[in-house]
Amino acid sequence: MPIPQLSNDPVENSKQVLKALKCVAFSSMQVSDMIKRKRERLVKRLQAVTDETELLRTDIIENVMNQRQRLQQMTEIEEDIERAQTLGNPEISKELSDELKAMKEEDHRENVLLRNLKRTVRSRVRVKKGLMDEQRAVEKSMAIFNCKNNLIQNMDEFDEDGESSRASQSDYDLSDLDDDIDMDVGRAVQESNNYPKIRVAQPGDDQEEEKAEQSSVSAWSFDSDSQTGSSAKDGRRRSVSFSPLPMAGLVEEDIVMHRPQVVEEVQSENELEIEDQDDCHRRFE
Repeated sequence: MPIPQLSNDPVENSKQVLKALKCVAFSSMQVSDMIKRKRERLVKRLQAVTDETELLRTDIIENVMNQRQRLQQMTEIEEDIERAQTLGNPEISKELSDELKAMKEEDHRENVLLRNLKRTVRSRVRVKKGLMDEQRAVEKSMAIFNCKNNLIQNMDEFDEDGESSRASQSDYDLSDLDDDIDMDVGRAVQESNNYPKIRVAQPGDDQEEEKAEQSSVSAWSFDSDSQTGSSAKDGRRRSVSFSPLPMAGLVEEDIVMHRPQVVEEVQSENELEIEDQDDCHRRFE
């Protein structure tokens, strides 16, 4: 597998790594298939050796049983030969001797077969043991390989998800982003219009507002003195309360900090103006 050439571009590097992971995943899948087939062959061979061993053991048991029967038959033949010799019958004695000879040859062949069967069984047992050890090793290596293969597949899926997410982010239209920004700005402007505007008072505005307030207070005090002249001449102190005049022509709200006037100061100013008016009347009289 070729080694991926890394560059300064992270996107290109991620593509190269993803390609390498796919190659590793494909090769690991092929190796996994080979390990599985090897395990299946071992299982079949082990089953065949087990069946063969069982058959050999069955043949050994049959051979041993036949050997016992032959020994018994050979013993009987020997006894018959002795009886025939005792009776003096050479023909029967010769036939029994030929039969005994054939039984001995058969017994020899069966003994050789029995030894071969036992040797084969021992070799089959060794083969079975080796196959079992090999099967355990293959299963262990297969378990380790499955863990590695799962890790590679998870890494491959993770890289594919990251690649798809980066692609979706790169496909995001910038015009949609501009529309969202314009919409947010318009909403902010609309919400700001709902709140009252605050204008910062300039240094010259304080003097103009003080003059306007003094003129309004003087006019109000003159009208009130003309309407209540008799009560004012008696020198009775009256409390004065007034509300701020509306500022016509101003759309925005002005926030200006003034020193509050005391009611007694306003009353003293009114009394001084009343005394001045009385002096003027006396002079004219």
